[in-house]
Amino acid sequence: MKGALILSMVVKALGAVLEIGSQVIITRFGSVELFGEYSFMVSVAEIVCWVFFSGIVKTNAFWIANGYDLRPWRKKFFVFYALPVVIILAMLLGLGYSALAALAVFAGLGYALQMDFSSISLAFKRYKFFLTGEYVVSRIVILFGALTLSFFDALNEASVVVLYALGYIASVSFFIIGGHGSEGGLKHLSEQNERGLARQTAIFQATDVANGLVNQAPTIIQYAFAGAFQAGVLSVVLVTKKIISFVAGPTAKVYLPEFARLYGEKDFEGLKRVYSDIVVLQLCFVLPICLVMIGAPDAILSIYNPQLEQYGSYMQFASVIFFVMVLFGPQGNLLSMTGRERIEAGTKGVSLVAMIVTMAATFGDPLFVMYGIAAQVIVDSFGKLWFVTRAVGGFPIGVSSAFKLVLPFALCLGVVELAGFSGILRLVLALVLACVLCVVLVLLFYWKEIKERLKGRLLR
Repeated sequence: MKGALILSMVVKALGAVLEIGSQVIITRFGSVELFGEYSFMVSVAEIVCWVFFSGIVKTNAFWIANGYDLRPWRKKFFVFYALPVVIILAMLLGLGYSALAALAVFAGLGYALQMDFSSISLAFKRYKFFLTGEYVVSRIVILFGALTLSFFDALNEASVVVLYALGYIASVSFFIIGGHGSEGGLKHLSEQNERGLARQTAIFQATDVANGLVNQAPTIIQYAFAGAFQAGVLSVVLVTKKIISFVAGPTAKVYLPEFARLYGEKDFEGLKRVYSDIVVLQLCFVLPICLVMIGAPDAILSIYNPQLEQYGSYMQFASVIFFVMVLFGPQGNLLSMTGRERIEAGTKGVSLVAMIVTMAATFGDPLFVMYGIAAQVIVDSFGKLWFVTRAVGGFPIGVSSAFKLVLPFALCLGVVELAGFSGILRLVLALVLACVLCVVLVLLFYWKEIKERLKGRLLR
């Protein structure tokens, strides 16, 4: 299972490089305003998916892990529910706002289909296929499309939104062409099962409504109240969250079926062990990312566009916020897979209220959206912590593990600060130290396993 976890992190790191590459092209060779427009449309697509359709991902993971064939139910879900919702929303936005917004809604359906197909592949442990289809295919299309558009000086709002939609078409096509009938030998759903499945999907979806609003509403709010440029600034600063979630996201998702299986078998010791493994492994990679983001934010932002250098403190603030987000592990996924879906939904809802109240209280400050995001992350993370510690029988990591994680990070950050470098030199130093930090942390926690594997290979 750890092999799949490490593979997921490597592939999603590749996905991160591809996505950031396309963002840099749009921002540098287009403009910050263009990236703001693009980010707004992406947020529309993703909020449609997360508010209306994404609950099916956890449903697939839970029910397939328990041996059920969901193909007939999934067809009903998309034909009789998802497609009509998308058509209505596209008509409303197309008539009330713009044709590109209508296209973004259909891209949201593409996103939902991609998540559905990838979750099926994940449930059957086709890790390479799932990871490639979800994190690589669409991003390759968007990156090379953006490069081509920039070469012909054709980067504009319409072209980048069309390109975004094409990315999902490519990804869904990949899953359709490369998939096979893995569900053939599974149990058929009875009418009673279908009712239970529908109720559980509704609960999962209620959780994801809050997730969608929390993750996508900030960009939409910034765009609505401050315009495309400020939305572009926020979206670039929030690349911190994207990079961190590129590590945290797949590690959590890979273990969804495992959480469900261990909970179904009442193996609570195994559940705690697996959860602790996830937290430690995530932090081995997230801490080096935070080192770069906190240590050299100005240089990172200047790569996107020289106009953004002045917003370095925003990126540092965001890095601290999103470090807290992953510090306690994939709490929401664990709660959802262990019969605590309502707790997950309730906590997320309270954190959403905290975000809205904080934004309203600080409205007018340039950082009002970031303050709202910070409030949401703190309420959500600490609100779930008590329930997670009960589920796994204690705090996810011990004092000695925490010390081994924090001390090397603090030393590396101190070197970056004391060196006195600026610009690209500071970024290079931070990157070198981040690589060193990552290696040190992996060796501190996994040296025995690495040594045993090396011995096994040498003895063959």
